[in-house]
Amino acid sequence: PLEYGHGTLVQKYEHFCVTFSEADFSGRYAWVETIEDEKLVHKLKKLNEHQLEMLTLISFEGYTQEEAAKCMEIPYRTFKYQLKKLRNFLK
Repeated sequence: PLEYGHGTLVQKYEHFCVTFSEADFSGRYAWVETIEDEKLVHKLKKLNEHQLEMLTLISFEGYTQEEAAKCMEIPYRTFKYQLKKLRNFLK
């Protein structure tokens, strides 16, 4: 089984951590399907692939914002701005 929850955001909200087998789900963003909060899932399903990738890198894979920006090949300042907008949307 793969355990998500190593990122700082998930560490802050440990009650959202889950353990599951990736074989049970398809795709890189399968973690969305494991969330029990219906309102949050509804919002997450409205996100595009770019936004889901940002969340995956930061929240589940434990990358820093600067590292995630490099992975996504976008400027750090742009990444920070987009992440701030994304967090506000998910509140």
